Amino acid sequence: MMESGKNNLLELARAYDCFETVDASVFQRNARILQSMWREERGYPLGEGGGDVNSLCNSGRTR
Repeated sequence: MMESGKNNLLELARAYDCFETVDASVFQRNARILQSMWREERGYPLGEGGGDVNSLCNSGRTR
C-alpha cells in the first residue's frame, strides 16, 4: 500500500476513535475501522466487548 493510503487509514482510525498501535496489518486496521463505523451507525457506545452473550440473546431484541 502506498504511504498516502496508510496516512488515510490512520486519519480514519483516529476519526472513529479506533486507532490502536497493536494493529499488525492493514487488514486488521481496516476491520477495526469498519467495525467502528458499524457501531456508530447503530448508536452503540464506544467501549470494549465482554458483555454477557446470554443477556443479549434473551433481551427481546430481534435481529
